Amino acid sequence: MAAGFVGWKEAEARGLKAVRVLDARVAPHRDGKAFFIDELVEYDSGDRGWRRRMGVGPQGNPYTERYDSQADAEEGIARGAKVRALIEDALAIIAERGLQVPSYEELAALRSRSFVFNVSTPAWLADAWERELKGRRAAEEARRSAEIQREKNRRSEERLRREYEIIVAKGRELAAAEGVTAPVRERMTVEGVAGAEAERVIGLIAARLAEHPYLRHVLDESFSSVRLWVSEDRLTWREWPNLKETWARKRLIAERALATDAFGERPEGNWRDVKARIQGRIKPDALTFLHRKDIQERLAKALEEGKRFVVFRDWGFWWNEETRKWEERQFERGGSGSGNAPGSRVWREGRILSRNHGRIIVLPFTKADGTDVDGHTRNAPGQGRAEPKATPEIIPFEVYDDLGRDDTWDHEGNTHIP
Repeated sequence: MAAGFVGWKEAEARGLKAVRVLDARVAPHRDGKAFFIDELVEYDSGDRGWRRRMGVGPQGNPYTERYDSQADAEEGIARGAKVRALIEDALAIIAERGLQVPSYEELAALRSRSFVFNVSTPAWLADAWERELKGRRAAEEARRSAEIQREKNRRSEERLRREYEIIVAKGRELAAAEGVTAPVRERMTVEGVAGAEAERVIGLIAARLAEHPYLRHVLDESFSSVRLWVSEDRLTWREWPNLKETWARKRLIAERALATDAFGERPEGNWRDVKARIQGRIKPDALTFLHRKDIQERLAKALEEGKRFVVFRDWGFWWNEETRKWEERQFERGGSGSGNAPGSRVWREGRILSRNHGRIIVLPFTKADGTDVDGHTRNAPGQGRAEPKATPEIIPFEVYDDLGRDDTWDHEGNTHIP
């Protein structure tokens, strides 16, 4: 085959797209009972080659055009010439509109699967392609939004798991520091059971207290039911009073007890409130946090780079030019309308544009649909409207969410940025 020509199999293997049809000819089957049409096409690579004409059904399925006589095939060539002129004119209109120009094959396939097969005008076909592009963009935006949401959910689950593990570890440390030890097995009793069953339950509880001596809730899944044993003094145990509680709920209470029992909290309470109280006890205060050497180094670096607001996970510090000191400042990771947004993504390239003297700084963020939003300042609910500034001000900021210490927290599940 001459240079610049490729066979249809090679073109298919290389993924070449036909940009235009140059010629067509009748190709009889070797038995002489069927006729096909071969088209000379130019590919997007600049190569040319003959290939068999294919049609596209209403459902988008390709098929080989077949004719019963040479006369029918020649009529097909004539119709194809009209379609070719229609498509080429439509391609020109699409280019004039500044739209993404499809390949000849794409536009031919679009025409074939249109509700009105015999499209009579190039403008109609160009309109159909514009609608196709809008549909593709909408589908891509939906796909991206779903992908972002899945990633947010994954990070949120990871954050919650990490917070839970930190609380459990701190609980064990607290119990050890307070000298909490497992009670003597022989002193433990179980209400409502006796004999061998009581011995089994006491053995189960003793094994759990050997690992976590502060526990007051122990799960029992030894038989076909799930039972939850509770105690106030870790000596006298009784079954969870709500016998109609679901198995899943009992398992959840027992899991949370690993984190709550060392702090005297109730695992069946509102987990958000319980967790907040525990975290308030084990987190350092702002002054202690500021005295950390690694924090001081980060703040000094940020100040050298002209940053006036710095975030360390859930801590925010504002540089007060008058006092020449860093001060704690309330902030939000935007996206929820109020409060810190679970799983919101900080838009690092964004800016904080302050138009008022609001006390709360909202960081720039990326919404679930991928839209980037600038940060701003505002007052807390109930404080009234913030006093406007004479001139809007851009607040340079930096976010450090890579602190590998248990005493720093990531309540919002934001991206960890090295």
